[in-house]
Amino acid sequence: MTIEFGLKLPDHLDIVTFARQAESMHVDYAFQGEHVFFHGPVSNSLIDLSFAAAATQRLKLLSSVTLVPLYPAVLLAKMAAALAVNSGGRFNLGVGVGGDFPAEFEACGVSTTGRGRATDAALDLMMGLWRGEPIGPFKSSSGEAWLSLDPLPPGRAIPVWVGGRSSATIDRAVRIGDWWMPYLYSLDKFRRDRTQLAARSSEAGRQCPKAALHAFVALGDTKQEAISFASHMLGTVYSQSFDAEMIERLCIVGTSSDCAEQIHRFMEAGAEAVCFNLLADPVDYDRRMEQLCAEVLPELRAVGGASSSAG
Repeated sequence: MTIEFGLKLPDHLDIVTFARQAESMHVDYAFQGEHVFFHGPVSNSLIDLSFAAAATQRLKLLSSVTLVPLYPAVLLAKMAAALAVNSGGRFNLGVGVGGDFPAEFEACGVSTTGRGRATDAALDLMMGLWRGEPIGPFKSSSGEAWLSLDPLPPGRAIPVWVGGRSSATIDRAVRIGDWWMPYLYSLDKFRRDRTQLAARSSEAGRQCPKAALHAFVALGDTKQEAISFASHMLGTVYSQSFDAEMIERLCIVGTSSDCAEQIHRFMEAGAEAVCFNLLADPVDYDRRMEQLCAEVLPELRAVGGASSSAG
């Protein structure tokens, strides 16, 4: 089984510099999440990835995740298609329903109620537009008009990664996803839900989406050091407490060998990609990134097989 790896665009580094560095280290994906407002500084996935696309040639790009309910569906379809075209087909759209910061929905004039249904309807419309299907009719100066997206994304499709933690996420992945990618997941829950994903896909008569893991990872000289740092970092990001037990259960933490062992277990449970949100002090980020790419990923690639973009 081929395994792929991604790295989140860090908030403190220049996007162009990081993207080129990640490509030179044979990372498969650069990914970026988003909020409009959150507990601290936060960016926009599509804007940041457009910079990464322009700076690289092989690196694949993933929004993880784009908050679909906060966009008009037609506008998001157009933006995603433009990024897919301009990146030469390297863009992958990660989707989520959001809602963990209700104030941003209120500020955008969008209700958190029914956001799952709104996301599903938007994705159906977007995928039809990417295939070249017209929508309408709409009023125009010359009468009624049917509208089609132009240009279309390469292959008339954009890979969709369905992110989230709920049962509805699995349902959505079975229905329209190329990938299923949960986050803050224990190994046991990943294994159980991966089995559910396969079973539900079979029942639906659909090929099972590939399984990925969005993993917060903290490297340290000792496991305890990594756990303490991850607890502090995630507590700051999410404005809530993460005790040591939660960190060990939900994150990848420890020395290089500790982390490789933990990730390998997820690979055995069916993960075909691991996207790392590297938790590191800005002054130490380069060292930890190099440690991850030089000491952890090669060992895992040797077990799982090199990806097509890792050459």
